Amino acid sequence: MKRITTGLVLTAVLGGLWIIQGPLLRVAVSCIAFAAVGEMVGTLDTAGMRPVKWAPMLAAALAMPVYLLCGWQAVMPLFMLFAIAGCSAIVLRGKPDFEAMAATLFPMVYPGLLFTLFFPLQDLASPLLTTLAMGLSFMSALFTDVFAWGVGLKFGRRKLTPEISPKKTVEGALGGLVGAAVSVPICAGVSWVIVRLTVSAEAAAHPMPSLPALMAVALVAGAVSQFGDLTASAVKRHCGIKDYGSFLPGHGGMMDRIDSVLFSIAVWHVYFLFFLQAVVL
Repeated sequence: MKRITTGLVLTAVLGGLWIIQGPLLRVAVSCIAFAAVGEMVGTLDTAGMRPVKWAPMLAAALAMPVYLLCGWQAVMPLFMLFAIAGCSAIVLRGKPDFEAMAATLFPMVYPGLLFTLFFPLQDLASPLLTTLAMGLSFMSALFTDVFAWGVGLKFGRRKLTPEISPKKTVEGALGGLVGAAVSVPICAGVSWVIVRLTVSAEAAAHPMPSLPALMAVALVAGAVSQFGDLTASAVKRHCGIKDYGSFLPGHGGMMDRIDSVLFSIAVWHVYFLFFLQAVVL
């Protein structure tokens, strides 16, 4: 019951942020990214890998302000500077410690840099494309998770990666792809309603990418999101923990909820900014 209640509250909060957008969504994204990086750093430290904690956490905290002040092109240099600072701090400890370097750099990429791919999706020139891109980044991963769980529970027979995630099955993974495709028309319809009600009818009339094209991309995003989930599980297995935290009752930590989203965001980022060439304000 606790898991269901938390899930419903999370859905309501994310739905509200999707509708409101603006500064509140930016603050929420920044806080989630910071919390996720903190959980990953804490996990690796608990496993005895001795990361330089402040380096990835400061990079995550400054990523959104730097993006807003200096633009997207400044985000990567920010993380590189803190990567250099983190490695330098380890060298100054006076002992060769490659494990500590890896534990310092890894959280900067996963979840750090991956989460920053969401930033420009909030600033596409068309309100409709912005709302659609943000919705698909999360909804395709969510539907993938739900369908994979349901199909796996009902029809799962063949284990997918038993040593990493014993409960995941091949049948569930295929069901997750169906869920990703199903998310597209739902997200497209809701995005149109949101823009029409919160912006204008003219903004809602902006041309939308074809549904078949979006569904094809969603299949890729759905597949990739499952690898994100498994990547997070692999780290947990290596570190000997069940959850990344206890912030979300019944769900674990922030990383336990956004692990699959981090990989799907990368797919939608590439699609909207490079294939669709949507203009960023």
